[in-house]
Amino acid sequence: MSEQAAMPDAETVRGWWADLCNGVRTREEVHALAAQWLEGEELVDDPLADYGLADLHGADLRQSDGTWLHPMQDLADRYEKFAAAVRFLAEDPEGYRAAEDERRHQRRLELEAERAAGLRPPRRTKPLS
Repeated sequence: MSEQAAMPDAETVRGWWADLCNGVRTREEVHALAAQWLEGEELVDDPLADYGLADLHGADLRQSDGTWLHPMQDLADRYEKFAAAVRFLAEDPEGYRAAEDERRHQRRLELEAERAAGLRPPRRTKPLS
């Protein structure tokens, strides 16, 4: 299946997620849609779409015993979280960006606390040229 006509935006990726959760597309189909963007040469412009593609990309992974790595309920939960972010961005772009900035700030603080506690390696720095 080749559907790479235009770069996907968050709403397009949300539709692929909905198709997976509603049984319209298989895990393999949504993986293939995501793979052409995540494994291709061109980068996805929309960070929210890129985030959604990353989860779809692994939807078809299996464990060594043949069971799904991500049960359908987990994928449905991820879809709901992603769809909520798409709605939030559409309804309140500034609020969404402020919330994302705060989320990233909190995550940086968590990572630094983990590094200080020795739970993570020190932050890598770019070598000076």
